Amino acid sequence: MKQGWIKIQRSLLDWEWYDDINTKVLFLHCLLKANHAEKKYRGAVVKRGTFLTGRELLAKDTGLTVQQIRTSLIKLKSTNELTIKPSSKGSVVEVVNYDKYQSTTNTATNEQPTSNQQVTSNKNEKKEKNEKKLSPPSEGDFIQYLQEEMPKVNPDWTPDSINRAAALQFKTYVDANWHTGHGKKIKIWKTTAVNALSHKMPYKFGTPKPTTKFTPQL
Repeated sequence: MKQGWIKIQRSLLDWEWYDDINTKVLFLHCLLKANHAEKKYRGAVVKRGTFLTGRELLAKDTGLTVQQIRTSLIKLKSTNELTIKPSSKGSVVEVVNYDKYQSTTNTATNEQPTSNQQVTSNKNEKKEKNEKKLSPPSEGDFIQYLQEEMPKVNPDWTPDSINRAAALQFKTYVDANWHTGHGKKIKIWKTTAVNALSHKMPYKFGTPKPTTKFTPQL
């Protein structure tokens, strides 16, 4: 069993995947499993913020199904929370911003004034980015973005079916004043829109129903 602890900031409550139970459980598991320092495993170097695993092992450790693991990994990769690379020892999962989540204690103690200044600067930068994220897109930009992204999520989507689904989704968001069905303000519309359409069946919007089931890969 691993020893020590990790830091969890309250800002996690505002995270876009927080109300997605499966994705939240998987991400917290990854934070707990990631190495806090570089080490070697059977001749391979496992860097800080990464760990070796596989879908079946993640399912066993979290209590989720393999399909739920696949779906949540797609979501976490789409928002750049995780990267996954194959290796001879298994899949290498990296928590992209691990250093931001888990800064070293010594640095925080020995450089307190500098750290406080950096935190203030980061907050200001984050505020500016959030203000940009809050700006809703035009319908044209909304549809164009989904035309580019949805085929990456599921190749069964056709341009015509994406156009129909995106137009309907845009109207739904406009009618709800850019809030989700749970009443939460949409902060990152691109991620929210892709996630919404990934749960819809392409054939309901004009795509021929696939004869084989689409299975996303790690």
